[in-house]
Amino acid sequence: MELYFFRNVSNYNELKEKTEKAYKRNSVNKRKANIVKTINLKEENTNHYFEKINSDNQYVIENVELMKIKDGVWNCIELVAEDKAMIVMADGYPYAKFVALKSGN
Repeated sequence: MELYFFRNVSNYNELKEKTEKAYKRNSVNKRKANIVKTINLKEENTNHYFEKINSDNQYVIENVELMKIKDGVWNCIELVAEDKAMIVMADGYPYAKFVALKSGN
């Protein structure tokens, strides 16, 4: 799959807005991505991860070794809550350094 990734995004609404603009412009800045793990968030405070995207994240820290670029493909994790989801590429950092939405999120 190919996705628009964004860096230094503060929260889910900003990510959604940037993604919508990229699709409207038909931007060519897509990255090839592979979701290597999907994590279903079931905690009470799942919104914390979507409202403070650039803060340290326990799920990113626990899976940082999975998120690598190999042969031009970004291997990512997907964080899924009840009503939203985002694709994360940490690139060795303890937070979601790059984030994307699947088309239709």
